[in-house]
Amino acid sequence: MIASKQRMWDERWMSLALHYAQWSKDRGRQVGAVIVGPDQEQVSSGWNGFPRGVDDTIEHRHTRPTKYAFTKHAEENAILNAARMGASTRGCTMYLPWFPCANCAGDIVQAGISCVVVYPFDHDDPRWGESMKQAAEILFEGGVVVRVLPGSPPPNQEKLKDRIRFLEWRVQGLLEANNVNVERRREATRQLRNQA
Repeated sequence: MIASKQRMWDERWMSLALHYAQWSKDRGRQVGAVIVGPDQEQVSSGWNGFPRGVDDTIEHRHTRPTKYAFTKHAEENAILNAARMGASTRGCTMYLPWFPCANCAGDIVQAGISCVVVYPFDHDDPRWGESMKQAAEILFEGGVVVRVLPGSPPPNQEKLKDRIRFLEWRVQGLLEANNVNVERRREATRQLRNQA
């Protein structure tokens, strides 16, 4: 009974982390994180993206390696959001669909988070594998329990969302260009009327 109840909570919190991931404007990988207290209350959330107030519409900021300077990981944002609200993360659980990097693992340990729940991960990932291996060591030595849920995040969601964002951006640009052209025609018509 207790195991099935915990599984229900795990699924709910991981679904919420996946939902928050959709809020990310990252062009490569969208990750969400939820920090949950011991009584199954949401303490904080975050997703990967630029810091508050930093312009995320400047295109070159989204390309590697520049994006690494501008982007905060979901884990960092969840921890920083908790700190900003004055909420303690000590003894909490963090849910995230992607295994943390070494830097985020250090932040998780320092924040006092006692458990990280993730989907299965690939330590041989060409870009993040080495950092994930280091993160696993940091979490283990820092006393953080790592629980791996069965299953995996929906495949290819990142690419699909990227395509949708691009199309939305393109349509918005066309609409704005059309509005500018309509306004120019109106202005030209007003000037002709004033000359007559």
